[in-house]
Amino acid sequence: MIKRLYLALMLAAVLLSTPAMATDQLFLGYSYWDYKVSGNYEDSGSNYDLNKGYAPSNSSRAIYRLRWDTGPGWWIPDLAASFGRIEVSGKQNVTTNTSIGPIPVSVDSTASAHTNVRDLDVTVRWPLQLGWGRLSLGVTGKQLRGDIVISDSATATQTREVIKATFPMAHAFLEVPFGSRLRIGVGGDWAALDGDEADNIIAIARVKVIGPLDLTAGWQSKHYKVHDGYTLDTRLQGWHAGGELAF
Repeated sequence: MIKRLYLALMLAAVLLSTPAMATDQLFLGYSYWDYKVSGNYEDSGSNYDLNKGYAPSNSSRAIYRLRWDTGPGWWIPDLAASFGRIEVSGKQNVTTNTSIGPIPVSVDSTASAHTNVRDLDVTVRWPLQLGWGRLSLGVTGKQLRGDIVISDSATATQTREVIKATFPMAHAFLEVPFGSRLRIGVGGDWAALDGDEADNIIAIARVKVIGPLDLTAGWQSKHYKVHDGYTLDTRLQGWHAGGELAF
């Protein structure tokens, strides 16, 4: 019920801002995110160390971004969205703790894991002009869709955990101009509920090159801590670079 109310409020904010969009500025962007994976994953008595032997696929490093800046006035929110795909694969030796009757037994095996998750963020934020910069505060709706598939060599079995979550996150972003061609921003999103946590931190520099084209570069980190019949605690972080077009 809370999730439905939250999504309805976000939709209402988008609709209320629509009449002013004709005179505002739209930005479409692309970034290549050179991220690395760390953390661990636990399921059915097995622990998988994501710091060893797990790497993203090259096809999952793209981030697509959209921004709609509504101009002066805090009463009309700015809109932002980003979409990317997280795909990580790897193999490692694992020890599974089980029991035969009352006797505890440890079984060594080789496990391969494959994670494929679509990550969508939609942000509604209100800008506050500070003279030397702009501070935006708002809310982000995050949607995660995908799965984790694990194959165990000892049992020749395959398990699949479905990832399906939609939740709100608090949002803040500060952007400061340096001259007419350079802007540097830093901010992120954060949420915690019932022991689960998620955060997203980004630092980005935008350099105006020519006409509507900006080049972008910076650093980004995403952290997820989830308990849902399994335990996932992982961080994705690394440098990103790309560009934006203004319309």
